[in-house]
Amino acid sequence: MTISGGAKISHDCGSATEKIRAAYIPWRLNKFGPQTRDQATKKNGGNYILLGRCCDGAARLILAANAIQAMREYLPSLLARTSALVHYIGHFYHSLVRLVEGGLLQLQILPRDFKRWASRRIGSCKARSTTSGGTRPLLVHYHIFKNAGTSFEWTLEQALGRRFCTYDLAAPNQILSSADIIRYVKDRPETEAVSSHQASFPAPKIRGREVLTSILIRDPIARIRSIYAFERHQEASTPGALRAKELDFKGYVEWRLSTAPAMLCNYQVHFCSRTKGSRNKKSLDETDLRKAIANLDEVNIVGTVERYGEWLTLAQLILCKAFPGILLSATRQNVSTERETTEATILDDLVNDLDQTLAEHILEGNKLDMCLHQVADALLTRKLAENGVEVALIKAYAEARERLTRKTAGDFGVEP
Repeated sequence: MTISGGAKISHDCGSATEKIRAAYIPWRLNKFGPQTRDQATKKNGGNYILLGRCCDGAARLILAANAIQAMREYLPSLLARTSALVHYIGHFYHSLVRLVEGGLLQLQILPRDFKRWASRRIGSCKARSTTSGGTRPLLVHYHIFKNAGTSFEWTLEQALGRRFCTYDLAAPNQILSSADIIRYVKDRPETEAVSSHQASFPAPKIRGREVLTSILIRDPIARIRSIYAFERHQEASTPGALRAKELDFKGYVEWRLSTAPAMLCNYQVHFCSRTKGSRNKKSLDETDLRKAIANLDEVNIVGTVERYGEWLTLAQLILCKAFPGILLSATRQNVSTERETTEATILDDLVNDLDQTLAEHILEGNKLDMCLHQVADALLTRKLAENGVEVALIKAYAEARERLTRKTAGDFGVEP
């Protein structure tokens, strides 16, 4: 018996009726003598009609019993599907409400009272999506000029495509606040990573977004030569590019120190401590260094250009949690010089290209940057260790164990 088998139920009832009637006719024949079926039926027509009615009643009882049995079998499944349908309708309703409210807010056509109510509604919806794992990531990379930022931007573009973008104002020497970054991202909601030469700390806080930050600090002396090499080959009409093509390295450094000394002296401390609207200081001090270090402490992915490979490993470990499946390429881009190896080599080249007095001035003018560089290097080491990567003791003991294995195998004349 099936619920869709109405014909099956009727067939069962009909067969039951025929069985009752078939049993009734022989009983009447035995009772009233040897009469034909037609005579018995005619003689006892009233009884036969009455029996037919009883048979119909019995059939109805059978039909009701079959219907009850079908309800027992299929009612739980029907109720479950009905409940699921109601759940989907409710989910669709809440999504539609969020969409309409968000559109109205974007158009800025809400009355004050309704805007306040809608904001609370949207906030609660976003809070629910956040707790259920719906928070979207946003990476902000603080790109210091000539600190391997172009390589990382290329890597992000390869990994994220159109979800990555760069944001800088056309006018030089501008500073973007966290509020500027927030407005930019809200106007481009598909953005999941942004890199900027002009972004300043602290990092933006955006409801419904998990904001991650990254930065690279470089040896300030090696950075100076890289700036010159880059601007000398740059196809641009900026003052730096024009002067780099006209002057040798010493002439370029002297020109920079006379016109924009901050570009070559403690620039990275300036970058990490600046804020929008603040006045440019002629010289930086320990207060600026402490502020820059405090900002570095808040960065998720911090390291040095000299350890770019390890820094990229840290970036992969952190970003893969926010961007499942992301793969960061280690290919370097826009590398303008390969001369820098050790500090001794860098200083020797500096003194040879500049005179001793100018070289000493450059070294003295970058002491704060050197301190910041060491902090960034230490932070990279710490964050790698926290993730179980590039741990010096682990590597040292692994090498010692390998040497011991080779020695033991050699003592027994067995190749390891």
